[in-house]
Amino acid sequence: METMFSGSAADLELEFLYELEALEYMRGALFGQSESAFNNIEITLGNYSEHGGLYTLHTRTINVDSCENAVRYALSRLQPLAFIAAFKIQDIICEWILRENLPDGKVPRTFSEKISKYDQRRDEIMEPRLFSENPSIKNAFWEIYRKITKYRNSLIHSGGVEINILGDMTIRSAQHLLTLSSRQQAAYIAAICIIAKLLIGRANNNSYLHAILESYLHFLIDFHSIGDIKQRRLTLVRLKVIVPPEKLISENPISVNIDWAELRETTKNLFDRDNTGVEIMISAIVEVSLKDSVSIWDIPIEVVPTHTSTLTEGDQRFDSFLLKRVP
Repeated sequence: METMFSGSAADLELEFLYELEALEYMRGALFGQSESAFNNIEITLGNYSEHGGLYTLHTRTINVDSCENAVRYALSRLQPLAFIAAFKIQDIICEWILRENLPDGKVPRTFSEKISKYDQRRDEIMEPRLFSENPSIKNAFWEIYRKITKYRNSLIHSGGVEINILGDMTIRSAQHLLTLSSRQQAAYIAAICIIAKLLIGRANNNSYLHAILESYLHFLIDFHSIGDIKQRRLTLVRLKVIVPPEKLISENPISVNIDWAELRETTKNLFDRDNTGVEIMISAIVEVSLKDSVSIWDIPIEVVPTHTSTLTEGDQRFDSFLLKRVP
């Protein structure tokens, strides 16, 4: 029987909680990063336009802050600290994995020894599911770690890091020079944050988040050389489906047929009419309003159907996403 990785996600979270919280704020404010949906579409079933397609109400969420430029300028001076914090989280994850795989559970103190221990057990090491099921992500993670450890001392000592006017960061060691564009720094910080959240269960490993992680790692290919990680063009859409009472199969229990293929096609035509290859990923809210109640299904990306399906109260496939309230 195959032995499973048994590292405690709760223990891991405690080790880097402060750094992760700080980085989650900084990468949003400093690099404008977010995995949330900015595109929101509202469709009422049966409401067709004069051209025959479903009528859509499309809004885009934009974060406006009159102090945004000042905040970004201030935070730009913290770029090295943000990068160091991301590396610290990566180092903690590496130690967490090694601790579960070494006979005595004792992790070496130096980075070179940690990498050596990993290399010695590379083919038999037990890893968390995110890595064991995604070898490309695992290999990119460890190779990036191997690359950056050479510059760890330069990162934390004065004079080892320079930031130019474009935001590019150069790290100097005794024998080596490493330059990361602002885009590569942002990709590294984001990738580590996403990996950390997936490992501790703060994020669901759905297809959208997985694709975003791959795209960030693709920007770092110069540091890991894993060629089968591809950049993907993604659009996340938050789709709200309004179901009028006349579209219900029944009111007790509430039941409705939804043609998800038509909804997906409508969404695709809105964002990629010319078939440019953008991947459209959808999370959905289905809302049914009756005289005495409002029922709302909040369906995550990985559960939204692809073809016509019946949404019914009491269906175990969807009941965990159902909220019912009195108006």
